[in-house]
Amino acid sequence: MMDKENKMSGGLIGSPRKHCEEVKLVEIALIVLHALLAIGLIAVILLQSGKSAGLSGSIAGGAETLLGKKKGLDDFLGKITIVVGAVFGILALVLSVIFK
Repeated sequence: MMDKENKMSGGLIGSPRKHCEEVKLVEIALIVLHALLAIGLIAVILLQSGKSAGLSGSIAGGAETLLGKKKGLDDFLGKITIVVGAVFGILALVLSVIFK
């Protein structure tokens, strides 16, 4: 009886229905992860300080010399942005292949 069920399911152990549910669960988890990465990427980009230019840059530049610039934090946020952006892009490609 077990051989007959195994042959009917295409050689997979377990029922095809259970396998389909597991695949759907993985797809949902990947979509949720993709959404969280998108939110995280937006947050990391918004936390970075902008590059000052023009008249507002000269005013802000004076404040930076008085208060000190957070150079270490900007470098850290820049590296985090690169990593999160790369993972986001790779996951986008994976999801496009899965839902082709």
